[in-house]
Amino acid sequence: MELFSCTHVAVDRAHGRICLTYEIELKEYLASDGTIDRQRLIELLDCIQHRIGKLDQERRYTRYYCELLSIFKKTEVRLNFWSDGSPVAFDIAFEVDDLVIPGTNGDAKETVSRKFGTTESLANKLDECLSSMEKSHVD
Repeated sequence: MELFSCTHVAVDRAHGRICLTYEIELKEYLASDGTIDRQRLIELLDCIQHRIGKLDQERRYTRYYCELLSIFKKTEVRLNFWSDGSPVAFDIAFEVDDLVIPGTNGDAKETVSRKFGTTESLANKLDECLSSMEKSHVD
């Protein structure tokens, strides 16, 4: 799966946000033994995390210099995971806005990293979800 085929972008001017949705079919990230190919999945999640941070930096930059874009005050993110067309009972959803919390530098990539979590822990959680889905199909 290429990153661009799983990415959906919606610009919502009425609510001042850019919405990013990722639809990830985990079947495409299975190893030959039926478990998640962790390295490939982690590479995808790292790439997604990087792209979210970059988009949010660009949103902040452009709204500062272009009055027409000043309305966009946040980026909303959602990652939906699927297994063979069935939804996995785990998703990621968060928003990144221009609010700066004292004691942090307000860097977009740092904020995305904190809200996204580590890609290793996400891969573990997805592996657990797939295992529980398989067990419920067997029972």
